[in-house]
Amino acid sequence: MPVKTAPLFFDYNATAPLRPEAKQALLDVLNEYGNAASPHIFGRRMRQKLEEARQVLAQTLGVTFPDEIVFNSGGTEGNNTVLKTFENQGASILVSAVEHACVRTACNKTQHIPVDQNGIVDLHWLEETLSLCDQSRPILVSVMLVNNETGVIQPLQEIIKIAKKYNAYVHSDAVQALSRIPLTLDLYPADYMTFSGHKIGGCTGFGALYVKAKTPYTPLILGGGQEKEKRSGTSNTFGAVAFGAALKAARDQNWSNLENLRNDLEKNILDFCPHATIWAQKAPRVANTLSIRMPGVPNMTQLMAFDIEGIAVSAGSACSSGKISPSPVLTAMRVIPAKALETIRISMGPETTQKEINRFFTAWKSIYERATKTGAPPPPALNLHPKKRA
Repeated sequence: MPVKTAPLFFDYNATAPLRPEAKQALLDVLNEYGNAASPHIFGRRMRQKLEEARQVLAQTLGVTFPDEIVFNSGGTEGNNTVLKTFENQGASILVSAVEHACVRTACNKTQHIPVDQNGIVDLHWLEETLSLCDQSRPILVSVMLVNNETGVIQPLQEIIKIAKKYNAYVHSDAVQALSRIPLTLDLYPADYMTFSGHKIGGCTGFGALYVKAKTPYTPLILGGGQEKEKRSGTSNTFGAVAFGAALKAARDQNWSNLENLRNDLEKNILDFCPHATIWAQKAPRVANTLSIRMPGVPNMTQLMAFDIEGIAVSAGSACSSGKISPSPVLTAMRVIPAKALETIRISMGPETTQKEINRFFTAWKSIYERATKTGAPPPPALNLHPKKRA
């Protein structure tokens, strides 16, 4: 059946639409040219635009020295740069069990910090493990501020306090946090933070890494020595311009209305289907994200059905699309595989309306009723979760 209404995009955590402000900034600069590393007037003009974007992020974070911000290709590169810096030094590396794949798989040897059923890191485990680490070697703790699948906000302030007791460095993947929650270095004095342009309405292929002065750092990409020798490669000035414009527009965004819409949606779904599950519903979360299980209906079936309805959602991280396996995030939260494979992620934008929420809810009900025939509760899911070691 052809879609009669405009497609509905509920996959903002995968990538946000280009903000009008970023688009206009790009249009204004597309006719200009020059390499930002060149000393002539064309290069200087591009360099100025690059530094203006750096200053926007520095002001947003409260960074004293803008040179502590390294522009790169995005979150994956930034995360890999930090993790591999410490791996090459033979450091002890602790990462949360609910990190994005580009953190979990960046190094060969890491310890996973366990999380509770809401996906919140175990602070007691963290402190106990840090107390046993060999402090003659560097120690890195890497915990994302906002989870990309559940929207859960980690207690990063407490994590940093614990880490600093044991002279550990702290890295946070803040890709999903920037512009969605208050985010400054006064609030979260981490040593490293990772950002990505397309998550806030900028361009894909552009990101930034905050690196505190005098912390360990080894460039991941060598060559011409751009970014003060921290990241070689011709500067992506167009990406920087879009990033700066998007961040200016996004940093004062009010998400309170969206939080109310999300909460109403969750309530309506649970009232209609009490057997549904909203993962981490009681934990602190960003306003735009919910991870929901439709009982008895595989998430791949849901994705196709929503697509037919003209609604874009996901089964988790966009980087894992097409993989029919339980989400590592939900697995770490001790969700059994059968239930994890019935879960989708809904992530909305600041302009999401009540009408769009109503449309999604109507589609959710319809898909569930069709998939379960009568709409009766399906039998309990089999517990396929592997037994824990004693």
